[in-house]
Amino acid sequence: MTAAPRSRTVFAVTATSRFAKWEKRGALVIATGVFAGYWPFGPGTLGTILALPIAWLLGGTSFWLQIAFAGALFAVGVWASERAIKALKRDDAPQIVIDEVVGYLVAVIAVPFTVYWLAWGFCLFRFFDIFKPFPISWLDENVKGGWGVMLDDVAAGLFANLVMHLMMRASL
Repeated sequence: MTAAPRSRTVFAVTATSRFAKWEKRGALVIATGVFAGYWPFGPGTLGTILALPIAWLLGGTSFWLQIAFAGALFAVGVWASERAIKALKRDDAPQIVIDEVVGYLVAVIAVPFTVYWLAWGFCLFRFFDIFKPFPISWLDENVKGGWGVMLDDVAAGLFANLVMHLMMRASL
């Protein structure tokens, strides 16, 4: 009798489970801002602080590059947040801070990159992200999953951006 040939299914299952394990780890690294989201004292604020050097680097770039970068990071954030929600077993867990990074980057699009305006962007973004006026609150309550995690912070960033542009127009 000859031995039955070894099945390829075993290898496929092992490779798939390894990929799933690394996908989960990678998503958690991204979603938690390289684990900054585990900071016990205001992980959202720390996530926004993580965005400061990224915003500073984008400061000398064009409007369209800022939009493209924020858009690409938004797409990655939706993917990572969706997987992090499953791993953390909690919708919009406080450990997920990629939304704060993207929201802040949206807040400072087409804004002068000075300490003054970056600080205003930080304060206004955190204000809108924490207090969630309508329609931000509606997005937070009604859109679930990775999209929900990301969209309310992007809306907070848009509100902050609008206020800063009004401030610039008023020469404040």
